[in-house]
Amino acid sequence: MEEGFELHQDGELARIALPAVLDLAAAEKFWTACANAHERGLNLDLDGSDVERLTTGCAQVMLSAAKTLEAGGMTLSLSNPSEAVRKGLEDLGLAEMLEKWSAK
Repeated sequence: MEEGFELHQDGELARIALPAVLDLAAAEKFWTACANAHERGLNLDLDGSDVERLTTGCAQVMLSAAKTLEAGGMTLSLSNPSEAVRKGLEDLGLAEMLEKWSAK
């Protein structure tokens, strides 16, 4: 798996500990990791505790991954979102998604 986006499987759940920087340069690797969980039919949990910077490209990856997983009957959840994750999603008008993903 891509560095910084290692997928750890526990039963029907895949976990990814997100790296400190989620910017445009990381978006493709991030999407590949999310798609891997989808291809395996796994629910996906993203641990956002280490994120220091979240940009629009990776926020779009989160949104797309959530929709793709949900269409396949799976879920995306966001554990321990850092202040950078919270602020990044809220600034993009995605506070509702933050609540939904954090409530799982």
